[in-house]
Amino acid sequence: GGGNGGNGNGCMAEGAATSAPLMNLLKASTDAQLEQSLREFVRIRTVSSNPALREECLRGARFVSQLLEGLGAQVKVVCPLEDKNPVVLGRLGAGGDKPTVTLYGHYDVQPANEPDWATDPFELNAVNEYLYGRGTSDNKGPILAFIYAVKELLAGLSLQGGQGGCAAAAGA
Repeated sequence: GGGNGGNGNGCMAEGAATSAPLMNLLKASTDAQLEQSLREFVRIRTVSSNPALREECLRGARFVSQLLEGLGAQVKVVCPLEDKNPVVLGRLGAGGDKPTVTLYGHYDVQPANEPDWATDPFELNAVNEYLYGRGTSDNKGPILAFIYAVKELLAGLSLQGGQGGCAAAAGA
């Protein structure tokens, strides 16, 4: 890298080393927000195989939509098949000359055989530094991971005065 603390390509402003504590504070805040979002998302019983939980699946789609809208994305919720759960499409940036990145995940979960769970499957629980809850690793957690990663990238771009584009999709 260059002698000014940058990486040699001009991405870090002179004196940026003084912003490291601020960046650590922002990261801690983002981590707390991510965990709170996961807690809220796990509570939504998006079991797509149970018609009685159709409204919960719609809540899950709205939850993802709101997060994407919070990034500034243009969001569409579409139902490609009748009586099936909606797909959430989000587009961030409109540069046709820029590469497109597509992120995909499903927000529905399998039914939980609740007697087999040591904790309530629809509540996020920390046990021995691991998080447990329906959808935590398949696939609500990963959806939130890429949404929050994009959020951090956008925050970094805004600090640098840049802009980019991205597309995201989540389906049941």
